[in-house]
Amino acid sequence: MSLGFPESALQMGQNENGWYPEQQNENYRKCGLKFPLSHTDFILWKQDMENTKKINDSKDEMFEKIKNYPLTQKTPLDVFLFFNDLQGKLKKLIIEDGIV
Repeated sequence: MSLGFPESALQMGQNENGWYPEQQNENYRKCGLKFPLSHTDFILWKQDMENTKKINDSKDEMFEKIKNYPLTQKTPLDVFLFFNDLQGKLKKLIIEDGIV
């Protein structure tokens, strides 16, 4: 697996997550793990990353809708319906995707 991240994250990984350097030159650093990583663990991690992206995209989308909503150009009923829809989406995120 290949990852790119800041030097500080590499140092944290070495200190806290058991990474150790295997090879390095001026362009890259290859690290290994001090503990085995099973295929199942990788699949669970990958699914978690995909869910996190989906949740963040949904939250970002909701923030954009709120930010760009033309409040002064809408009737009170339009505003109520807009926020009612947004509230339903937020509840779905909380219940189905486990956001607290």
